[in-house]
Amino acid sequence: MGLSPYINASIILQLLSVVVPKLEEIKKEGAQGQKKINMYTRWLTIPLAFVQAYGMIILLNSLVQGASIVDTSNWASLLSMMTIITAGTILLMWLGEQINEVGIGNGISMIIFAGILSDVPGRIATQLANVAWAGPVKDIVIALLPFIILLVLTLSVIYIIIKFTEGYRRIPLVYTRTGRDERSYFPIRINQAGMIPIIFAMSLVTFPYILGQALVIRGAGLPEFVKSAAQLLVNLFNPNTPTWSFVAIFIVLVLGFSFFYLSITFDTKEVSESIQKRGGYIPGIRPGRQTAEYLRTVSNHLNFF
Repeated sequence: MGLSPYINASIILQLLSVVVPKLEEIKKEGAQGQKKINMYTRWLTIPLAFVQAYGMIILLNSLVQGASIVDTSNWASLLSMMTIITAGTILLMWLGEQINEVGIGNGISMIIFAGILSDVPGRIATQLANVAWAGPVKDIVIALLPFIILLVLTLSVIYIIIKFTEGYRRIPLVYTRTGRDERSYFPIRINQAGMIPIIFAMSLVTFPYILGQALVIRGAGLPEFVKSAAQLLVNLFNPNTPTWSFVAIFIVLVLGFSFFYLSITFDTKEVSESIQKRGGYIPGIRPGRQTAEYLRTVSNHLNFF
């Protein structure tokens, strides 16, 4: 199951910290507040992992024909399996925090990255094993060409992702202090939402598939229209064989969540008031409401880009 329950818990707490005043106050406490948020995230991970473990067992059963892998009617066995799967996620969460504590940082991301990279050596070995090394040099080069092209494209994508992640636009600021103007800037990141919209969108777009799978498995005794609807959900929202409708809905959800997440995490009014309190202004833009509207417009343009 990996770390997806922990990631979901982190996202939920991040969103709730904007909606719930008490959590918002805790978040503003600095390092101590972040420790409390991290503790709440750990506690929320456990029930989320437990529920997702049940869904994972149902999904495993749906992948085989004939007899089920797990007897879901035996609740004693089912609960023990769900507990073990949940414990696996908690162990990974603990390992991620250990990586953070010893000073490397980004422990959760490092574990996810390692999981992705673990598949790379096998794929490279398979590609190289198909090359006839004893043959002519021309044939060897032609056989290695797809691998070289893929390597170049991979490095190019990594470079572009880094530039987008680290890139920001500088909004010029002028501070009037002690009778003279001090010039500075306010940075707005190009990709403020990060990976969260993609995670949200994928969770939503695959939920109908999981629901449809569960209904198909429990099909005995269900009305025909329910069975038909369940099969339709499975066909339309199967992430393994995505349809055009699946792709279109996924794109719309990513765009929607990007703007939604940005609207609740980047408070342009608060930023505008903070700049005004420090005696600053954006050249050509009035302080207050116009500054907030200008920042919102720039932020939305960057987000859409």
